[in-house]
Amino acid sequence: MATAQPYKFFAVTSLSHSGSTVFSMALACHPQLISLGEVLQVLRQPPSYWLNDPAQICSCGKQAAECSFWGKVLPALPPGTPIGKAYLQVMKAFQRQYGSDKFMVDTSKGFRHLQLMADQPELAPFVLFLMRDVRSFICAQTRPDRSAHRRGLKKIKNRYWFQMLRWYFGNRLRERFMRRHHLAHYQLSYEQFCFDAAGTLSNIYQQMGLAGYNPDDAITQSQHHILMGNNMCQTQERCQNIRYDHRWLKEDGYLMSASLLPFVMRYNKQYIYR
Repeated sequence: MATAQPYKFFAVTSLSHSGSTVFSMALACHPQLISLGEVLQVLRQPPSYWLNDPAQICSCGKQAAECSFWGKVLPALPPGTPIGKAYLQVMKAFQRQYGSDKFMVDTSKGFRHLQLMADQPELAPFVLFLMRDVRSFICAQTRPDRSAHRRGLKKIKNRYWFQMLRWYFGNRLRERFMRRHHLAHYQLSYEQFCFDAAGTLSNIYQQMGLAGYNPDDAITQSQHHILMGNNMCQTQERCQNIRYDHRWLKEDGYLMSASLLPFVMRYNKQYIYR
């Protein structure tokens, strides 16, 4: 009896606030790719959470219950389905609807997502490992926390040194896990993507083994059905062009932490600006 071929798809892994949503939307400009956003996070909620709430809008512009993809997939998932099994059902539904010539882009990005992909032989992911300059990352992470006036131990989240260490160990964990489990992957930086989107995407498509395509910055041309992800996917105006968030260049609160953690800055230079 012939063994079924594993489901081929593309996954983005990164820390939060690393640009994965806008990156996946730009990636899906390729006619063979469709971004579904953070699939694992969608499946963590019961289907009724998305289907019964008219405020749950897909990036395609329709309510979740009326989306041409999620409106068919979610009602077919029985409540209480184990998340690994539900993930495979999403894969099967995608292949039935779009055929074997199109591939899903999943931006679930959490470490649990990597573990799920490594543990299931039915899956054949190509992982895009997206990293953001640590200085830009920690400023983006601490900015809302500094204005939230957290109390107790939660105050640690608005400390630059804490977010810097979180960035370092979070990325090292992903890097080592993918190598140990032989997950096919390609590492890139958010900065590399923003400042040379066309060149970066062309190189990625080549690494993925996709047919040649000349991408541009028109993210609105991409194909996506994103229920869970950065809310910029709901705003047409913000999706017109790829813009680098340079606000961190006006901040200097991180300088002391950067000087006290030189190994983090070396890692940053090695993987972001190599």
